[in-house]
Amino acid sequence: MKIKKYLAFTYLAALLMPGLVYANDNDEIYRKLLKAEYNNRVFAYLSTQIIAKNRVGSPMGEFYQAYFQLEKLNRGRYERMKSELNLDYQPNLFTRTRGKLTGYVSSVIPITAGMLVAIIQPYMEKLAALKEAAPIEHAEFFAYVVAQEKAQLKTAQTAENKGWSAGATILREFIEHQK
Repeated sequence: MKIKKYLAFTYLAALLMPGLVYANDNDEIYRKLLKAEYNNRVFAYLSTQIIAKNRVGSPMGEFYQAYFQLEKLNRGRYERMKSELNLDYQPNLFTRTRGKLTGYVSSVIPITAGMLVAIIQPYMEKLAALKEAAPIEHAEFFAYVVAQEKAQLKTAQTAENKGWSAGATILREFIEHQK
C-alpha cells in the first residue's frame, strides 16, 4: 500500500513539476522584460530630451518635442507603478550614458524616421511577451505599455511616409487621448 501511495505521489509531483518550473521561468522572463522596458523608457527619455532641445525650430525638432512629451507622460506612469510591480529599479550608468550619447549624436548626425521604425518594430514582440507574462492584476498598465509603443511605431511610420510634422501630430493626439 505504501508503494502505491508513493507512486501516486511521485506521479502527481511529476505532473505538477513542469508547471512549477514554467511559473518560475515565466517570472524570470517577466522580470527580465520588465527591467528592459524600464531601461528603454529611461533611454528614450534622455535621448528625446536632448534631441528635442537641440533640434528646436525644425520639423525633426517638432517631432522630438512631441516624443519627449510622451516620455514625460510615461515617466510619471512608470514611476507610480514601480511599487505595485514590486520593482526596485534604478537606471544603471550604461543606460543613462547610452541615452545621453544617442541624444547628442542624433543632434549632430540626423537619424531618419525609417531608422526609428527599424528599432521600434522588433521591440514590439518583446512588449507583447511582457504583457503576456505580466500578472493579470496589472493588465491595464501593460496594455498601456503596448499602446504607447504602438503609437511610437505609428508615429515613426507616419514621419517616414509624410514627414516629421505629420508624425508629431499623431503622437500629440495619442498623448492628448491619455489625459
